[in-house]
Amino acid sequence: MKLEKQNCLALLIDVQERLFPHIYKHTKLLKNITIALQGLQLFEIPIIVTEQYPRGLGSTISSLESLINGYPKFEKTTFSCARDKTFLEYLQQQPQKTLLLMGIEAHVCVLQTALDCKLMGYEVFVIWDCVSSRKKSDKNISRLRLLNNGIQITSYESLLFELCEDSALAPFKALSNLVK
Repeated sequence: MKLEKQNCLALLIDVQERLFPHIYKHTKLLKNITIALQGLQLFEIPIIVTEQYPRGLGSTISSLESLINGYPKFEKTTFSCARDKTFLEYLQQQPQKTLLLMGIEAHVCVLQTALDCKLMGYEVFVIWDCVSSRKKSDKNISRLRLLNNGIQITSYESLLFELCEDSALAPFKALSNLVK
């Protein structure tokens, strides 16, 4: 399936203060998510942000705040975003049917969200270099589950250039600068 800009919606799942420092390769993950968010904004892809029990895990990390300011943010206690009633009602009101997932933890909230959304008829892509878990082994296990359930795995660079389509288009130069 080829991505179409007008049909894409991105989810930034639970990248929160108290958990983030314990995530495998969190510094690299932050860099990748930052580039992905900036790239998605070049193509005006809508973004939804979730926070798992923010009273316990804190808010989304402050270094992403300027990139997510103005986007809808949902607090949840369910691991799957799609099992939170308020989030699900909002998602179902959106016209986009292709979901681009980023966040933590790959084997819990990202995995369960991907599986539930796939069952609901969404085309789901997990931006693999924009997800992680506390343990590398858990991240690896989630990849197998995702692939075995028909979830697409991609990288932020592959995704962004697919959205760009043509080096003659205006966003190409900005995109090229982002991924250098």
